[in-house]
Amino acid sequence: MTYGKKNTLRNISAVTAALAMTASLILPMPVFADTGSSIQEPDSGGMSSVQPVSGSVDPVENAVSYTFTAADGTQGTTVNTAYGTISIGTDPSDPAAYIYTVDPTRLPGKVRCSVDSSNTPYVDPDGSIIHLPLQDTPLSDTVSVLALYDDGTAAEDGSLTFSIQGVNYAPYNVRQPDTLQLSEDGTVTASGSLNDIFSDDEGFANLTFSVNDSQTVEGTYGKLVLGSDGSYEYDLNNDAAQALSSSVAANPSYTIVATDCHGATASTVLNIVISGKDDPLEFSQDLTLTNGDLTGTVAYHGIDQQSQGSAVLSICANGGTPAIVDDSGSAAVSGLGTFQLTSVSAEGWTEYSFVITPDTAITDQIPYGTQAAVGFYFTVSANGSSVQSNSLNASLTSTAPAPAPSPTPTAPATTTAPPTAAPSTPATTTAPPTPTPTATATPTPTATPTPTAVPSPTATPKQDRQAPAVAINYAAETVNCTSEMEYSIGEGMVFQTCSDHMSLSSFRWDGTFAANVYFRYKGTDVYNTSSAVEIIIPVRPNAPALNVNNYTESVEIPQGYSYGTDPNNVNTAGYQNVSLAPEQTVYAVMNATDSQFRSNIQVITAPKRCAAPNVTVDYYNEVLKVSLPTQYSLDNGVSWHDCISGMPVTSVGWNGGAVSVLFHNPATDTQYQSDNETLAIPARPDRPSVKTTNESYAGKKDGTIQNVSTAMEVRSSGSATWLGCTGNTVTGLSAGSYQVRIKATGTSFRSNPADCAIADQSGSTRILSVDDITFKDAVYGYAAYEKQTFKIKNTGNADATITDFKIADSNDFDLDGVKPAGVPAGYELDNWAIAPKTGLEPGTHTGTLVLTYDNGAVCTAKITFVVTRAEQNVPSTPQLDSETASSITVKEIGASSTSNAAAVYSIDGGRTWQDSTVFSNLAAGTQYSIISRYIKTADYKASNNSPALTVVTMKAAVTPAGTPTSSPTATISPAEPTATPKSSTGTQKKKGMDWTIWIIVGVIGVAAAAIIVVLRKGKSTDD
Repeated sequence: MTYGKKNTLRNISAVTAALAMTASLILPMPVFADTGSSIQEPDSGGMSSVQPVSGSVDPVENAVSYTFTAADGTQGTTVNTAYGTISIGTDPSDPAAYIYTVDPTRLPGKVRCSVDSSNTPYVDPDGSIIHLPLQDTPLSDTVSVLALYDDGTAAEDGSLTFSIQGVNYAPYNVRQPDTLQLSEDGTVTASGSLNDIFSDDEGFANLTFSVNDSQTVEGTYGKLVLGSDGSYEYDLNNDAAQALSSSVAANPSYTIVATDCHGATASTVLNIVISGKDDPLEFSQDLTLTNGDLTGTVAYHGIDQQSQGSAVLSICANGGTPAIVDDSGSAAVSGLGTFQLTSVSAEGWTEYSFVITPDTAITDQIPYGTQAAVGFYFTVSANGSSVQSNSLNASLTSTAPAPAPSPTPTAPATTTAPPTAAPSTPATTTAPPTPTPTATATPTPTATPTPTAVPSPTATPKQDRQAPAVAINYAAETVNCTSEMEYSIGEGMVFQTCSDHMSLSSFRWDGTFAANVYFRYKGTDVYNTSSAVEIIIPVRPNAPALNVNNYTESVEIPQGYSYGTDPNNVNTAGYQNVSLAPEQTVYAVMNATDSQFRSNIQVITAPKRCAAPNVTVDYYNEVLKVSLPTQYSLDNGVSWHDCISGMPVTSVGWNGGAVSVLFHNPATDTQYQSDNETLAIPARPDRPSVKTTNESYAGKKDGTIQNVSTAMEVRSSGSATWLGCTGNTVTGLSAGSYQVRIKATGTSFRSNPADCAIADQSGSTRILSVDDITFKDAVYGYAAYEKQTFKIKNTGNADATITDFKIADSNDFDLDGVKPAGVPAGYELDNWAIAPKTGLEPGTHTGTLVLTYDNGAVCTAKITFVVTRAEQNVPSTPQLDSETASSITVKEIGASSTSNAAAVYSIDGGRTWQDSTVFSNLAAGTQYSIISRYIKTADYKASNNSPALTVVTMKAAVTPAGTPTSSPTATISPAEPTATPKSSTGTQKKKGMDWTIWIIVGVIGVAAAAIIVVLRKGKSTDD
């Protein structure tokens, strides 16, 4: 603040932007203002923990004091601002000093919050923390300041503006959503809503939801779709569920992340249970004949997923012994040939593709140029069930050699004839003929040789062989090659001789890369070297991504996986939930299948337990001190219930006797539930045993109560005030009835009172008393309530005769028992009971038990019974009826089915409610969320909020009309809807002119804009 002349008035005003998008505007106006402190809500503790801020107004020359002016015109050294209080400081040496204090209860947009056991804040309508959510534009609190001269005239006026900004609380997950239940061939769609995740900014409506940054997630057994309103739906892939059985269920789970408009997140786990059923066994097959080999497929259905890994396939030909297909997919089928699997698939049906190479020992026996029929069938067995295919017939083509040509004559031998091959004859049922040497002929010198027909020797050409059928055994990590083969690592490399069933490591494969290996049959005397077949050894699969369920303290090991506690022995079969102790580590792999190797190992480590709760007893107020969200159990941990702030000890089963209660902090998304803590709540102390001495005579006031201590307190019967005892004896007492009890301490409850009486020595005393009777609270609609007995005590020195016995000023209670005739001196009787009537309305019901006895003496006891309102159903999501650029109308929701209560509606997250279904004066092109609830009635609480309806108002335009002019007037013609000035910054003066500034907010086209209109007119002689 600069120095000015006396009696010069400076008009202090601030021009603030109406929208965040409005550009800064600098006008040539004589305006100045002091900027107060920027006030920021801390990360915890709320606005209530913000300390007052202090500062000084820039001093004005010759000013001796300062005052403030509130928005309502109130002036003084201490005034209420819009959001707080400002006062001039108390330091005489600095009259311009001020102290500003925020009043959290007056902040717009505030919400109430509490903190849980880990000091995490969350929205709670009953919470003690007042919290201001983070805003795009901080709140501004401006107050006018007037500097005064010593004669009380104004020196200068100005303003102070304080900036108030909140902080963002991350969304908070109140509880895990309910598990969805689906079933094979049954319930295939299930849905729900995340009603228990809340944000501090507009409640639930401003959250977005995702799983792995997506709103649609495809899983093994179905698809999860998330809605923008927190709803979710899971659609079961019923074909995939056919792999389940009645004894095996699938348990997929999804971590759903809720993100608020500031990017803060909370997560919750949605668990899904998919039940299977047993399917009937079926079989199908298809067969073709190609180049002498039999190729085809055989498929079965009905042996469910848990048995697939142990299914046994066998093949039987011509009624022979069935041949079981081994782990490499091979089988030698008697009477047929070699069976070899080429692929296996399992999606509903398990399908085997195969090739059968007929045994040449069989086909060689078939006469040349003919075929022979062979019959065979398949059988699949697993889990005590088996299914057999239909009989199949195949025609095998003869591989017998063609008959040899007719023999041709040769010249007679002059020497010993060489061995010759006997003529070949076509094979019928025996093996092909083998060349056999003939007998040696001995020459006769004189004899003339006779020509003999000798067949000419014929060289047998080598035969071609098909490329070997080499396959990978993914479980054993071997190749089913034989010593008849040779291999090459990579195309064009040197071939090396194979051994039987070679390990994949022999080919320099370690699982981190894919390897290409070529195999072929070696050449022999009978066969040529075959063509090579390429085998691609794939990469080992990545480790699984299994997650620990912190709420069940287990990890689900799916079927087809194994686990173990030793990384070198991960072989325990999966398809079960494995319990994990805190910080325990297990290892999991995905098992090898017919088409992939065993995966790499996943290391799974369970989290720690969260800290145990610290629950204590406030013995003075007889309540529990507990941090939320602690839970308690009254049945040794079978069921748990949420604690509330300031809960009475009677709510955990304490009724004066000693009890032990279990407490724990529930599991979170990052920690297991805490260990259970046992709180031993002691019994209420016994009544003290005291003695009395009577007055010497009426009015003497020398009666005493003895055997008391400073740990006790005393009162006259019927008085509400207890007085502490100062010694071992209470003196100076008149005749009458008194009560003495042991006071509550930090470790012990107060005792029940001991009744005693002091009489004057002039006669006998009859003093009756009854303890007050308080019943446990009940919810509206309760059943018949259990009766409670009470005692009538006579502490006088003479028998008392009861003349009347009733409940006064209440019809809410019933007495049980006949009116007692009397109570002997020094006795207490408990033959009577009292109970609340059924059907009482919510509220506190009281009555007075009145006993009238000798000569009109009266003994009373207070009866108290509280009935709380019942819960009612939640209304459905509001439905849109119509909308304009400035209003939204929803359809009226019918009355509550529980209470017949009417519905009310809110557009601000439940801060305010209205009966009308029409919301007016809304901003154009703006998204709003509308919720409903049923109102509180005499018998029922207000319902929980419905799911939100999200509506965007129509867009509109503002069209200024008119041209600039020196005329003192201007016209603004709005388009539909009518735009109205948002704010006026006030009238400013400049020598020769004055003007009024208006900020008009509207929508031009599709964009929002702020138009600042300056209207000038008139002239002035001063600034």
